[in-house]
Amino acid sequence: MFRREIEVTSTWSLKLALYNHLINGLESVMAEYGCGSVSAVLPEIIEPHGFSEVIICYSGCSEVPYEGFELDNITRYKLASDYVFKHCHEGWSLNELYSQALDLFLRNIPSFLRSYSIRTALEGIEYMLIVLQNGRAVLLEGEKNKVVIPSVKAVASAHTHPKNCIPSPHDIRSLTNILLEGGLGASIVSPNCILTIFRKGPFTEDDYLALVSFIKNLRKNSLNELGQLLARGILSKNLRIMMHH
Repeated sequence: MFRREIEVTSTWSLKLALYNHLINGLESVMAEYGCGSVSAVLPEIIEPHGFSEVIICYSGCSEVPYEGFELDNITRYKLASDYVFKHCHEGWSLNELYSQALDLFLRNIPSFLRSYSIRTALEGIEYMLIVLQNGRAVLLEGEKNKVVIPSVKAVASAHTHPKNCIPSPHDIRSLTNILLEGGLGASIVSPNCILTIFRKGPFTEDDYLALVSFIKNLRKNSLNELGQLLARGILSKNLRIMMHH
């Protein structure tokens, strides 16, 4: 389990949760209503007491969208005051939302976890940063060589390693659970590198099988395989894999 929990919720974690629900919602609307394109005009203010309306733009649909599916999470978790459908071509596309979410995640992980990864290297205590679906972000202090949390619905997570960024089979299983619940991805942070696996489209059966294969290769300590995946930057059709130093 974990020994201590520190609240680190900020504008970036609220934005990440909003992007996640928009991505899932837009994908559902596109599939359900046969739309040619969907996008989102985001609120300008994302603060605990300054929400504004999100506009969901659509075009080329087989029928006019009227239900939001996962978009309802935006108002359920108070990440925006409301959302409305509009026939237009404005806002961020799905690809842009994925790109913005990844950029937001990577820009904020190091500031929270890099110093903690040094503690992990010195003391062996692992730390995890987790962003929940309501935008709440918490930093968890684990135990020597592990940090385990109860099953929760998360947007994304990151945890520290003492020496390298090579994921364990358990790390990949935890990532799989996040993706199955509609989350975006996870990172491993060490003093000298950050490994990130992040989705760029709906999590499919093929993506799941790619992660199963990845676990098998990790058990064989196939560093060559990991190197090849990093060189391509692609783990499967809808999963990106990248390492930063």
